[in-house]
Amino acid sequence: MLRQVSLILDAPVPQSNSLPSHCLRHRPYLRIIVNKADNNRVIGFHVLGPNSGEITQGWACALRMGATYESFVQTVGIHPTTAEEFTQLTVTKSSGAEAEKGNC
Repeated sequence: MLRQVSLILDAPVPQSNSLPSHCLRHRPYLRIIVNKADNNRVIGFHVLGPNSGEITQGWACALRMGATYESFVQTVGIHPTTAEEFTQLTVTKSSGAEAEKGNC
């Protein structure tokens, strides 16, 4: 059994570590695009902010497997991360409500 398992490892230095501190002060922007006619299936998402690439890589599999908005909301968010905010999105653009949150 162990011969069928392989560990693939890397220990990179994230490029985000090289960003100047003023680049990290901006709030991230997150958006999920759902197909309401297909059980709120997530058909895309946008993320602007720190670690966007890492977040995109993590959610890509979920989208390919047909994740719904409810799947995102029911996922336990890893805290403190920007990615956890995807599990807490509730404001729709059509509602006209303000999406910006206050501080902790």
